[in-house]
Amino acid sequence: MGDSATGAPGDEDVSPTRKTDRPKETRRAGGEGPPPRQDSEDLQALATLRTLKGNAHWEIGGRRLPLTNLQKVLWPADGITKRDMIEYYVRMAPYMLPYLRDRPLSMQVFPDGIEGKSFWRKDKPTHAPAWIESWTYHGEKTKTYIVVNEVATLAWVANAGVIDLHPWHSRIDTPDEPDWAVFDLDPFEPATFRDVIDIAKLVKAALDHYGMHGVVKTSGQTGLQIYVPIRRGPDYSVVRNWVEEVGRAIDQAAPGRVSWEWAVAKRTGRIRIDYTQNIINKTLAAPYSLRPAPGAPVSTPIAWEELDDPELRPDRWNIATIAQRVAEKGDLFAPALQADQDLPARP
Repeated sequence: MGDSATGAPGDEDVSPTRKTDRPKETRRAGGEGPPPRQDSEDLQALATLRTLKGNAHWEIGGRRLPLTNLQKVLWPADGITKRDMIEYYVRMAPYMLPYLRDRPLSMQVFPDGIEGKSFWRKDKPTHAPAWIESWTYHGEKTKTYIVVNEVATLAWVANAGVIDLHPWHSRIDTPDEPDWAVFDLDPFEPATFRDVIDIAKLVKAALDHYGMHGVVKTSGQTGLQIYVPIRRGPDYSVVRNWVEEVGRAIDQAAPGRVSWEWAVAKRTGRIRIDYTQNIINKTLAAPYSLRPAPGAPVSTPIAWEELDDPELRPDRWNIATIAQRVAEKGDLFAPALQADQDLPARP
């Protein structure tokens, strides 16, 4: 159960002349067509961002944000600062917002960078500006989540030290009904990323068998994540059971390669197909989210045929290289938004 609310404009955190909301961008499937266009005013705002020092106020998307500690280094080995991270998320907003919009957001905050302590934030902070949209979930605990529906909210979240963005698999209008099923694939040594790729290919074969389509992305850390868009209706338990069924069929096809053990120590040398990610309030990194690892890797959508690329790694693309990647390939994750298929009927 939940309810949504959009706050009224705050004081110093909002421009007194909020511009008319820009139309939602049109997504293209499979990277076809021109890249999503960056708003010209956002580009001007980014140019201004590069000139700001320390703490400052900044206008983006018709909002006025207080920025803090812009020169703080978040990735020490790479010299990447909070300013760089804010710029990244604003530049990538046309690609990211479709996967964040209308979804509660869990946020991993790194106040002192990736080598410092971190914590997970799910509640909207009391100091957040009133205009940031939010939604309250009444589960075992009542929490009011931030909902990222505009570029200014994405910028505010980045300024708050959030590196990892984890949206729900369902939207706020039907929170119990996910609109994609997820296969989260991770290796446990001595299993390698090549083993993950082998299992991902078996997931693809299973989807082909069902006549279904899915999309795949790198986790940005160790594995791969496969999303299968579905029409809303089944709740999380139904979706989770189907992913587990597919996983167990894969285990039969490739015995000894998949682990079903809960204890991490017992997963040695195998791949975990984590079907339990299909639970309300459990999340994965958003497409194009930065990851808290050296080099600032990005969780990057890939084409299925790229699984055969010997240079593929889970952290292959990063904050410095993803722009060229999407300029060349487009948004390969766009089919995840096409909820045009149902889960297979059970016999």
